[in-house]
Amino acid sequence: MSIAAAVAQRRAVAPVEASPYRVADLRYRLIRGPVALEPLRILEQREITVWEWRIRLHILGASHAIQLMRGNQVVTELLACLPADARIPTRSAASATSLLLAPPLHGRISQPLPDDTICGSVTLDRFAIQTVGDELIGNFDADCRLSVDFPTLSTRQAVPPRTRIGWRIEGLTLEVETVHTYPEENVGLRSRTTFLLNEAAR
Repeated sequence: MSIAAAVAQRRAVAPVEASPYRVADLRYRLIRGPVALEPLRILEQREITVWEWRIRLHILGASHAIQLMRGNQVVTELLACLPADARIPTRSAASATSLLLAPPLHGRISQPLPDDTICGSVTLDRFAIQTVGDELIGNFDADCRLSVDFPTLSTRQAVPPRTRIGWRIEGLTLEVETVHTYPEENVGLRSRTTFLLNEAAR
């Protein structure tokens, strides 16, 4: 990979705990400005660089976050079990949510990213675990994946809830796929986001 290099990977000190959330609790946010993710419990983290961009991919106790940073520019994709009116922990009074989406009740929804720093699009796809399974469907290298299993809330639940992240860089385009599963509901949510970094680097 000539223009991108993985520079760090670590497991945070936060322990993995059982998740009490449901898929309906998820909300997708695109946030302009720095966000403090530590209160959301970082469980896994990877950092990569693409030209002048630093990109951090996180699995959180309540879902996932992708942070894209270039100079003073910071954009965060946050898919987390937080109410629509929840106060997001930010590091700047100027931070603001530019996109807020609830998961679809059925099927999928797609939206362009309405941000003047990062162009691209996001798709949220709700699926049945028994029909589709919980694997990523994209073709991602082994070192371009993160995965965390959460403890089950019931002894009758054979498959644990999982969060998976996979990413791929082609030129200055970053493609990220995530899977969040809720076996007690037999449902999962897949996000697929395309970030067009070339638009922001001009």
